[in-house]
Amino acid sequence: MTVDLRDEDILTALDRADEEERALLILALGESAGEQGPPFLRRLVRDPLPAELGLSALALTPFAERCGSDATPELLEKFTASGRKIDTQRWLLYLIARCADDRAGDAVLAWLTRRLRGEQRGRYADPDDIPLAITYLAQHPNCVRLLEAAGSHLLAMWSELVKDERRWLSRHWNALATGWDATQAPVPPPTAVEVERMRGWLAQTSFFQSRVLPEHVQPILERLNPSRR
Repeated sequence: MTVDLRDEDILTALDRADEEERALLILALGESAGEQGPPFLRRLVRDPLPAELGLSALALTPFAERCGSDATPELLEKFTASGRKIDTQRWLLYLIARCADDRAGDAVLAWLTRRLRGEQRGRYADPDDIPLAITYLAQHPNCVRLLEAAGSHLLAMWSELVKDERRWLSRHWNALATGWDATQAPVPPPTAVEVERMRGWLAQTSFFQSRVLPEHVQPILERLNPSRR
């Protein structure tokens, strides 16, 4: 039996939920339908607490899922805030790559450039850093110049990339693996097939998955909303 989640039911239950139930219900707003969920999630996301703390953090993924590109300003603000832990930065970049429009382009290139430098790369390198940034940039035609700059950075340090990074780039942006001379001409952007391959990679990655099964939420809603029984 298909279970349909409604914003109204979830928000009513939130007032009676304990801490654990409240967290689950907020995540469930990413799967529900209605007009009340997105503005409620936006208010939570705009909470001044750091992104690592409180309900603001819980709300980010369902907020991005429900609002899509309209979530770009809030995601970008969180992403560029100072003092963010690197894992939080990756989580926000994942949401940006999935949902944001091209307004995050400059910030994503700046982040990738920092990640490819010296100490930051040595201490905090992760094989998903490059794929996340490149996948975001490649999806937006208005970011083509930023993508060219990213390609030049990667070509200049190709020999320093780890095996997994070179393998991913060879499959998703093969021009970089051919020894392209970026001093003579900008590296060609990924082909349409390669961009679709990036989207497929992004859809399959397990980064911070928070999908909630409606059948797990239904018993909570029935207990906290007696009128639904």
